[in-house]
Amino acid sequence: VRVIPLNLFSDDTSGNTSKKWNKFDSWSMIPSALPLQERNKRENTFLLCVHKCLSAMDMLADIVSDL
Repeated sequence: VRVIPLNLFSDDTSGNTSKKWNKFDSWSMIPSALPLQERNKRENTFLLCVHKCLSAMDMLADIVSDL
């Protein structure tokens, strides 16, 4: 078992170019113990959840209970 610090990042994104329609919130996770060059690689960013109806704060309780 290894314990490493994690950075959790939330963003609200739109599926359209107008940013007005099809809005959804997402959470991603990045291991912060990695060197900066490794941390910025796409394969080290993990998508945790995406939801169209729930806000990022509504999803947070379930994320914390799963971690």
